[in-house]
Amino acid sequence: TFEMNSQRGPPSANRFNGISFSPDGNRVYFSVIEKEGASALYYVPTLGGPARRLLDDAKGPVSFSPDGKAILFVRNETSLMSANADGTNAKEIAKSGDNQRWIRGAWAPDGKRIAASYFSADESADHLAEINLETGARRSFEPLTWYRIRGIGWTPDGHLVVSARDREIQYAQIWLVDPQNATRRRVTNDLSGYQGISQTSDGR
Repeated sequence: TFEMNSQRGPPSANRFNGISFSPDGNRVYFSVIEKEGASALYYVPTLGGPARRLLDDAKGPVSFSPDGKAILFVRNETSLMSANADGTNAKEIAKSGDNQRWIRGAWAPDGKRIAASYFSADESADHLAEINLETGARRSFEPLTWYRIRGIGWTPDGHLVVSARDREIQYAQIWLVDPQNATRRRVTNDLSGYQGISQTSDGR
Protein backbone atom coordinates (compact mmCIF):
# COMPACT_ATOMS: atom_id res chain seq x y z
CA THR A 1 0.00 0.00 0.00
CA PHE A 2 1.03 3.61 -0.55
CA GLU A 3 1.44 5.82 2.51
CA MET A 4 1.01 9.55 1.89
CA ASN A 5 3.46 11.94 3.57
CA SER A 6 5.21 15.22 2.83
CA GLN A 7 8.28 13.48 1.41
CA ARG A 8 6.57 11.32 -1.16
CA GLY A 9 4.33 12.20 -4.06
CA PRO A 10 0.84 10.89 -4.68
CA PRO A 11 0.47 7.43 -6.23
CA SER A 12 0.20 7.42 -10.01
CA ALA A 13 -2.97 5.33 -9.85
CA ASN A 14 -4.95 8.17 -8.28
CA ARG A 15 -6.91 10.76 -10.27
CA PHE A 16 -5.46 14.26 -10.68
CA ASN A 17 -7.43 17.45 -11.27
CA GLY A 18 -7.40 21.18 -10.69
CA ILE A 19 -3.88 21.98 -11.95
CA SER A 20 -2.65 25.56 -11.36
CA PHE A 21 0.70 27.36 -11.59
CA SER A 22 1.76 29.63 -8.75
CA PRO A 23 2.00 33.30 -9.82
CA ASP A 24 5.82 33.18 -9.86
CA GLY A 25 5.76 30.01 -11.98
CA ASN A 26 7.90 28.07 -9.50
CA ARG A 27 5.25 25.59 -8.35
CA VAL A 28 2.40 23.56 -9.78
CA TYR A 29 -0.56 23.01 -7.44
CA PHE A 30 -2.97 20.13 -8.01
CA SER A 31 -5.49 18.02 -6.17
CA VAL A 32 -5.61 14.23 -6.06
CA ILE A 33 -8.77 12.20 -5.63
CA GLU A 34 -7.74 9.21 -3.58
CA LYS A 35 -9.11 5.69 -3.71
CA GLU A 36 -11.41 6.34 -0.75
CA GLY A 37 -12.93 9.33 -2.58
CA ALA A 38 -11.24 12.01 -0.46
CA SER A 39 -9.33 14.81 -2.16
CA ALA A 40 -5.96 16.23 -1.07
CA LEU A 41 -3.99 19.24 -2.30
CA TYR A 42 -0.33 19.02 -3.36
CA TYR A 43 2.32 21.11 -5.02
CA VAL A 44 5.45 20.14 -6.94
CA PRO A 45 8.39 22.35 -8.01
CA THR A 46 8.11 23.29 -11.68
CA LEU A 47 11.71 22.28 -12.36
CA GLY A 48 11.28 18.90 -10.71
CA GLY A 49 11.41 17.35 -7.26
CA PRO A 50 9.13 15.50 -4.85
CA ALA A 51 5.50 16.52 -4.50
CA ARG A 52 4.49 17.93 -1.14
CA ARG A 53 1.10 17.28 0.41
CA LEU A 54 -0.34 20.58 1.65
CA LEU A 55 -3.92 20.03 2.75
CA ASP A 56 -6.34 17.18 3.34
CA ASP A 57 -9.99 17.37 2.30
CA ALA A 58 -9.08 20.03 -0.25
CA LYS A 59 -10.24 20.26 -3.85
CA GLY A 60 -8.72 22.37 -6.61
CA PRO A 61 -8.13 24.15 -8.78
CA VAL A 62 -6.72 26.67 -6.34
CA SER A 63 -6.92 30.40 -6.97
CA PHE A 64 -4.21 32.74 -5.70
CA SER A 65 -4.62 36.06 -3.94
CA PRO A 66 -3.24 39.02 -5.93
CA ASP A 67 -0.02 39.04 -3.86
CA GLY A 68 0.40 35.27 -4.34
CA LYS A 69 0.59 34.64 -0.59
CA ALA A 70 -2.74 32.86 -0.14
CA ILE A 71 -4.79 30.24 -1.96
CA LEU A 72 -8.49 29.57 -2.30
CA PHE A 73 -9.92 26.04 -2.40
CA VAL A 74 -13.04 23.99 -1.68
CA ARG A 75 -13.39 21.56 1.25
CA ASN A 76 -16.00 18.80 1.26
CA GLU A 77 -18.12 20.86 -1.19
CA THR A 78 -19.61 22.68 1.82
CA SER A 79 -16.85 25.16 2.67
CA LEU A 80 -15.03 27.74 0.59
CA MET A 81 -11.60 27.98 2.25
CA SER A 82 -8.44 30.07 2.17
CA ALA A 83 -4.95 29.24 3.41
CA ASN A 84 -1.40 30.49 3.14
CA ALA A 85 0.32 29.29 -0.03
CA ASP A 86 2.30 26.80 2.07
CA GLY A 87 -0.92 25.24 3.40
CA THR A 88 -0.87 26.83 6.87
CA ASN A 89 -3.60 28.95 8.50
CA ALA A 90 -6.54 27.34 6.69
CA LYS A 91 -9.84 29.03 7.48
CA GLU A 92 -13.39 29.03 6.20
CA ILE A 93 -14.59 31.95 4.09
CA ALA A 94 -18.14 30.85 3.35
CA LYS A 95 -20.44 27.89 3.91
CA SER A 96 -22.66 26.56 1.18
CA GLY A 97 -26.38 27.17 1.44
CA ASP A 98 -29.04 24.52 1.95
CA ASN A 99 -29.03 21.95 -0.87
CA GLN A 100 -26.04 23.70 -2.44
CA ARG A 101 -22.40 22.72 -2.92
CA TRP A 102 -19.37 24.79 -3.85
CA ILE A 103 -17.60 23.95 -7.11
CA ARG A 104 -14.66 26.40 -7.36
CA GLY A 105 -13.64 29.96 -6.59
CA ALA A 106 -11.52 32.78 -8.01
CA TRP A 107 -9.87 35.68 -6.19
CA ALA A 108 -10.63 39.13 -7.63
CA PRO A 109 -7.72 41.36 -8.75
CA ASP A 110 -8.53 43.89 -6.00
CA GLY A 111 -8.11 41.18 -3.33
CA LYS A 112 -11.36 42.20 -1.65
CA ARG A 113 -13.79 39.85 -3.37
CA ILE A 114 -14.11 36.26 -4.43
CA ALA A 115 -16.27 34.85 -7.18
CA ALA A 116 -17.41 31.28 -6.70
CA SER A 117 -19.58 28.80 -8.53
CA TYR A 118 -22.01 26.51 -6.75
CA PHE A 119 -24.53 23.84 -7.63
CA SER A 120 -28.14 24.13 -6.47
CA ALA A 121 -29.86 20.76 -6.07
CA ASP A 122 -33.26 22.46 -5.89
CA GLU A 123 -32.83 23.88 -9.39
CA SER A 124 -30.39 21.27 -10.74
CA ALA A 125 -28.30 24.19 -12.03
CA ASP A 126 -25.00 25.98 -11.40
CA HIS A 127 -24.81 29.58 -10.21
CA LEU A 128 -22.22 32.29 -9.58
CA ALA A 129 -21.85 34.27 -6.37
CA GLU A 130 -19.63 37.09 -5.16
CA ILE A 131 -18.33 37.14 -1.58
CA ASN A 132 -17.03 40.29 0.11
CA LEU A 133 -13.99 39.25 2.16
CA GLU A 134 -14.28 42.19 4.56
CA THR A 135 -17.95 41.76 5.47
CA GLY A 136 -18.66 38.16 4.45
CA ALA A 137 -21.68 39.33 2.46
CA ARG A 138 -22.68 36.99 -0.35
CA ARG A 139 -24.48 38.05 -3.53
CA SER A 140 -25.69 35.63 -6.19
CA PHE A 141 -25.64 36.72 -9.81
CA GLU A 142 -29.32 36.17 -10.40
CA PRO A 143 -30.99 35.36 -12.72
CA LEU A 144 -27.91 33.81 -14.40
CA THR A 145 -27.82 30.01 -14.37
CA TRP A 146 -25.79 27.39 -16.20
CA TYR A 147 -26.05 23.67 -16.68
CA ARG A 148 -22.40 23.14 -15.73
CA ILE A 149 -19.64 25.65 -14.90
CA ARG A 150 -16.19 24.33 -15.82
CA GLY A 151 -14.00 27.31 -14.92
CA ILE A 152 -14.02 30.93 -13.75
CA GLY A 153 -11.46 33.74 -13.73
CA TRP A 154 -11.27 37.52 -13.43
CA THR A 155 -10.16 40.05 -16.01
CA PRO A 156 -8.05 43.04 -14.84
CA ASP A 157 -11.05 45.36 -15.25
CA GLY A 158 -13.26 43.32 -12.89
CA HIS A 159 -15.26 41.14 -15.28
CA LEU A 160 -15.52 37.37 -15.07
CA VAL A 161 -14.51 34.88 -17.73
CA VAL A 162 -16.53 31.68 -17.41
CA SER A 163 -16.41 28.37 -19.26
CA ALA A 164 -19.81 26.73 -18.95
CA ARG A 165 -22.74 25.04 -20.61
CA ASP A 166 -26.27 26.28 -20.52
CA ARG A 167 -29.29 24.13 -21.27
CA GLU A 168 -29.42 25.16 -24.92
CA ILE A 169 -25.91 24.10 -25.95
CA GLN A 170 -24.12 20.75 -25.89
CA TYR A 171 -20.54 21.92 -25.29
CA ALA A 172 -19.13 24.30 -22.69
CA GLN A 173 -18.40 27.72 -24.19
CA ILE A 174 -16.62 30.84 -22.92
CA TRP A 175 -18.70 33.70 -21.52
CA LEU A 176 -17.91 37.20 -20.26
CA VAL A 177 -19.91 38.16 -17.17
CA ASP A 178 -20.43 41.65 -15.75
CA PRO A 179 -20.75 41.21 -11.96
CA GLN A 180 -22.24 44.66 -11.47
CA ASN A 181 -25.47 44.01 -13.35
CA ALA A 182 -25.36 40.19 -13.61
CA THR A 183 -25.33 40.08 -17.40
CA ARG A 184 -23.39 37.73 -19.65
CA ARG A 185 -22.12 37.69 -23.21
CA ARG A 186 -21.13 34.55 -25.04
CA VAL A 187 -17.60 34.87 -26.45
CA THR A 188 -17.24 31.57 -28.34
CA ASN A 189 -19.75 29.80 -30.53
CA ASP A 190 -18.34 26.57 -31.91
CA LEU A 191 -18.27 22.79 -31.50
CA SER A 192 -15.31 22.80 -29.10
CA GLY A 193 -15.82 22.16 -25.40
CA TYR A 194 -13.89 24.54 -23.10
CA GLN A 195 -13.11 22.72 -19.87
CA GLY A 196 -11.46 25.43 -17.77
CA ILE A 197 -10.15 28.97 -17.56
CA SER A 198 -6.47 29.93 -17.26
CA GLN A 199 -5.17 33.40 -17.91
CA THR A 200 -1.81 34.98 -18.64
CA SER A 201 -0.15 36.96 -15.86
CA ASP A 202 -1.20 40.29 -17.39
CA GLY A 203 -4.81 39.11 -17.78
CA ARG A 204 -4.93 39.81 -21.51
